[in-house]
Amino acid sequence: MKFEQHLALITIPSWSKYYLNYKHLKQVLYANASVSGEEFQVQFEREITKVNQHYCEQEESAQAQLDSLQAQWHADMEAGDKEVWKAKFTQLLQQLEHLADYTQACVTGCRKILKKADK
Repeated sequence: MKFEQHLALITIPSWSKYYLNYKHLKQVLYANASVSGEEFQVQFEREITKVNQHYCEQEESAQAQLDSLQAQWHADMEAGDKEVWKAKFTQLLQQLEHLADYTQACVTGCRKILKKADK
């Protein structure tokens, strides 16, 4: 399976605009094959900035949620409150798993497009 297809399958729909635009970078790379790689470099840096900004925003959000959950937790919580807390904590863990998958996909995309650029 080609990476573009794999990326389309694993993309989190609500985050799709924040993923590395591998297809676009590949088009820029091949369109400028005879020219210097300046346009590719500009586009690549723009994509990396976009990916990094989204990652930082998600990381900050997760940290704020964790801080909030830590402040809410106490040993003598009622059973109903513990269940609500556990549900919020589970949601945070899922968000962190999404962030890890997002990061892995973008890192793989960078590695692959830079390998193509080096050829």
